[in-house]
Amino acid sequence: MELDIQASRDGHAFVYHDYEVREAGGQLLSSMDAAALRAVKLDKQGIAIPALEEVLDLAQRLKLGLVLEIKSRDGREQDDAEAMLRALETNAPAEGVIASFQPQALELVHQAQPSWPLALNAMRLPARAPELVGNIHFDARAADRRMLRRLRAEGYGLYSFTVNDAAQARELFAMGVHGVFSDEPGLLQELEQS
Repeated sequence: MELDIQASRDGHAFVYHDYEVREAGGQLLSSMDAAALRAVKLDKQGIAIPALEEVLDLAQRLKLGLVLEIKSRDGREQDDAEAMLRALETNAPAEGVIASFQPQALELVHQAQPSWPLALNAMRLPARAPELVGNIHFDARAADRRMLRRLRAEGYGLYSFTVNDAAQARELFAMGVHGVFSDEPGLLQELEQS
């Protein structure tokens, strides 16, 4: 499971994809404190924006591995990384990778917890990745067989996002990708059956 992590104004880690909280009139998540975020309801059933600690508890009970993406903007890498690391101190998943589009966020995590596996997120396959990174997560539209072959030979784990089509997933696997991120849970079942 891949989760986007951002820090509230008062330093708590929350799981939310967008920078702006639509349900709070488009306010930046980073401008709201934890209490205000907990008061935001995402649906008619009253589901709140989950704190990372809640999701970590659930992931442990379900034995889920997690990709935790530090979703930073406007120089908030340190705030977001520190909030995530505080949540992980008490309840880290059995298997996990920390990812970010921001190399600075990955460096901060590595300084604090050098044992955590790290992944660089990229829209295009990079010619070079920071040495501390073991995986590269990249946009499926940027797949290039030659680059994938070279990066795989250099020992990187290669994972492509966002793939919701079985034919595209098969093509990526044939090119040497180790795995795909998908919004469609049924895609895995379809791939296993073929």
